[in-house]
Amino acid sequence: MVEITAAEIEICDLQEEVALNSELLSQLEELYAIILRDELGSGGTSGPFVVSLVFVDRPTIRSLNAQFLGRQKPTDVLSFPMEEDRFLGEVVISPTEALVQAREYGHSLQREISFLAVHGLLHLLGYGHDSPQDRARMRQREEEVLEAYGLGR
Repeated sequence: MVEITAAEIEICDLQEEVALNSELLSQLEELYAIILRDELGSGGTSGPFVVSLVFVDRPTIRSLNAQFLGRQKPTDVLSFPMEEDRFLGEVVISPTEALVQAREYGHSLQREISFLAVHGLLHLLGYGHDSPQDRARMRQREEEVLEAYGLGR
Protein backbone atom coordinates (compact mmCIF):
# COMPACT_ATOMS: atom_id res chain seq x y z
CA MET A 1 0.00 0.00 0.00
CA VAL A 2 1.25 3.50 -0.83
CA GLU A 3 1.78 5.46 2.38
CA ILE A 4 0.70 9.07 2.22
CA THR A 5 -1.14 10.99 4.89
CA ALA A 6 -4.12 11.85 2.72
CA ALA A 7 -5.34 8.40 1.75
CA GLU A 8 -5.37 4.67 2.06
CA ILE A 9 -6.01 2.84 -1.19
CA GLU A 10 -7.46 -0.66 -0.97
CA ILE A 11 -7.28 -2.79 -4.13
CA CYS A 12 -9.14 -6.06 -4.44
CA ASP A 13 -9.11 -8.32 -7.51
CA LEU A 14 -12.23 -10.51 -7.32
CA GLN A 15 -12.15 -11.77 -10.90
CA GLU A 16 -10.21 -14.35 -12.87
CA GLU A 17 -11.15 -13.36 -16.43
CA VAL A 18 -8.14 -11.10 -17.06
CA ALA A 19 -4.80 -11.42 -15.28
CA LEU A 20 -3.73 -8.20 -13.59
CA ASN A 21 -0.05 -7.99 -12.74
CA SER A 22 1.41 -6.50 -9.57
CA GLU A 23 3.11 -3.71 -11.57
CA LEU A 24 -0.27 -2.45 -12.81
CA LEU A 25 -1.81 -2.65 -9.33
CA SER A 26 1.12 -0.72 -7.82
CA GLN A 27 0.81 1.89 -10.54
CA LEU A 28 -2.90 2.31 -9.78
CA GLU A 29 -2.10 2.82 -6.09
CA GLU A 30 0.36 5.54 -7.06
CA LEU A 31 -2.12 7.20 -9.42
CA TYR A 32 -4.76 7.25 -6.69
CA ALA A 33 -2.32 8.60 -4.13
CA ILE A 34 -1.30 11.42 -6.48
CA ILE A 35 -4.88 12.37 -7.35
CA LEU A 36 -6.03 12.27 -3.73
CA ARG A 37 -3.06 14.32 -2.57
CA ASP A 38 -3.67 16.90 -5.31
CA GLU A 39 -7.44 17.05 -4.82
CA LEU A 40 -7.67 16.72 -1.02
CA GLY A 41 -4.35 18.03 0.24
CA SER A 42 -1.94 16.26 2.55
CA GLY A 43 -4.42 15.18 5.19
CA GLY A 44 -4.28 17.02 8.48
CA THR A 45 -7.70 17.41 10.07
CA SER A 46 -9.54 16.28 6.94
CA GLY A 47 -7.76 12.98 6.36
CA PRO A 48 -6.81 10.24 5.99
CA PHE A 49 -9.33 9.07 3.42
CA VAL A 50 -9.99 5.53 2.26
CA VAL A 51 -10.83 4.52 -1.30
CA SER A 52 -11.49 1.00 -2.58
CA LEU A 53 -10.69 -0.12 -6.10
CA VAL A 54 -12.34 -3.45 -6.92
CA PHE A 55 -11.97 -5.58 -10.04
CA VAL A 56 -14.91 -7.85 -10.84
CA ASP A 57 -15.97 -10.24 -13.58
CA ARG A 58 -18.44 -9.44 -16.33
CA PRO A 59 -21.52 -11.01 -14.66
CA THR A 60 -20.87 -9.08 -11.45
CA ILE A 61 -20.51 -5.69 -13.15
CA ARG A 62 -23.60 -6.42 -15.23
CA SER A 63 -25.54 -7.18 -12.05
CA LEU A 64 -24.29 -4.02 -10.33
CA ASN A 65 -25.13 -1.92 -13.40
CA ALA A 66 -28.67 -3.35 -13.45
CA GLN A 67 -29.18 -2.99 -9.71
CA PHE A 68 -27.90 0.57 -9.31
CA LEU A 69 -28.39 2.17 -12.73
CA GLY A 70 -31.16 0.05 -14.24
CA ARG A 71 -29.00 -0.84 -17.25
CA GLN A 72 -29.23 -4.50 -18.26
CA LYS A 73 -25.72 -4.82 -19.70
CA PRO A 74 -22.11 -4.98 -18.58
CA THR A 75 -20.21 -1.72 -18.22
CA ASP A 76 -16.56 -0.79 -17.76
CA VAL A 77 -16.52 1.19 -14.51
CA LEU A 78 -18.92 2.14 -11.73
CA SER A 79 -18.34 4.55 -8.85
CA PHE A 80 -20.09 4.35 -5.51
CA PRO A 81 -19.50 7.45 -3.38
CA MET A 82 -19.86 6.75 0.34
CA GLU A 83 -18.48 9.75 2.21
CA GLU A 84 -18.84 8.21 5.64
CA ASP A 85 -16.12 7.96 8.25
CA ARG A 86 -13.50 9.11 5.75
CA PHE A 87 -14.46 6.34 3.28
CA LEU A 88 -14.81 8.23 0.00
CA GLY A 89 -16.24 5.23 -1.80
CA GLU A 90 -15.57 2.39 -4.15
CA VAL A 91 -14.60 2.20 -7.80
CA VAL A 92 -15.54 -1.07 -9.52
CA ILE A 93 -13.90 -2.02 -12.83
CA SER A 94 -14.46 -4.89 -15.24
CA PRO A 95 -11.06 -5.84 -16.70
CA THR A 96 -12.88 -7.84 -19.39
CA GLU A 97 -14.69 -4.73 -20.63
CA ALA A 98 -11.42 -2.78 -20.34
CA LEU A 99 -9.67 -5.34 -22.53
CA VAL A 100 -12.36 -5.11 -25.21
CA GLN A 101 -12.13 -1.30 -25.17
CA ALA A 102 -8.32 -1.27 -25.22
CA ARG A 103 -8.37 -3.35 -28.38
CA GLU A 104 -11.10 -1.16 -29.87
CA TYR A 105 -9.16 2.06 -29.15
CA GLY A 106 -5.80 0.61 -30.12
CA HIS A 107 -3.98 1.10 -26.85
CA SER A 108 -2.74 -1.06 -23.98
CA LEU A 109 -4.82 -2.70 -21.29
CA GLN A 110 -2.67 -0.80 -18.78
CA ARG A 111 -3.71 2.52 -20.28
CA GLU A 112 -7.40 1.57 -20.41
CA ILE A 113 -7.58 0.29 -16.84
CA SER A 114 -5.65 3.35 -15.65
CA PHE A 115 -8.09 5.62 -17.48
CA LEU A 116 -11.09 3.82 -15.97
CA ALA A 117 -9.57 3.92 -12.49
CA VAL A 118 -8.87 7.65 -12.76
CA HIS A 119 -12.34 8.29 -14.21
CA GLY A 120 -13.99 6.39 -11.37
CA LEU A 121 -11.98 8.16 -8.67
CA LEU A 122 -12.76 11.57 -10.13
CA HIS A 123 -16.46 10.71 -9.84
CA LEU A 124 -15.92 10.01 -6.13
CA LEU A 125 -14.30 13.43 -5.85
CA GLY A 126 -17.28 15.23 -7.37
CA TYR A 127 -16.35 15.37 -11.04
CA GLY A 128 -19.10 14.57 -13.51
CA HIS A 129 -20.00 14.63 -17.17
CA ASP A 130 -23.65 15.69 -17.23
CA SER A 131 -22.99 18.99 -18.99
CA PRO A 132 -20.49 19.82 -21.75
CA GLN A 133 -18.55 22.02 -19.29
CA ASP A 134 -18.41 19.27 -16.64
CA ARG A 135 -17.38 16.72 -19.26
CA ALA A 136 -14.57 18.97 -20.52
CA ARG A 137 -13.32 19.63 -16.97
CA MET A 138 -13.32 15.93 -16.15
CA ARG A 139 -11.65 14.91 -19.40
CA GLN A 140 -8.96 17.56 -18.92
CA ARG A 141 -8.18 16.28 -15.42
CA GLU A 142 -8.13 12.65 -16.61
CA GLU A 143 -5.69 13.49 -19.38
CA GLU A 144 -3.47 15.59 -17.06
CA VAL A 145 -3.10 12.68 -14.67
CA LEU A 146 -2.50 10.09 -17.37
CA GLU A 147 -0.02 12.31 -19.24
CA ALA A 148 1.93 12.95 -16.04
CA TYR A 149 2.23 9.21 -15.60
CA GLY A 150 3.27 8.57 -19.21
CA LEU A 151 -0.09 7.10 -20.20
CA GLY A 152 -1.37 9.83 -22.50
CA ARG A 153 -2.88 9.24 -25.89
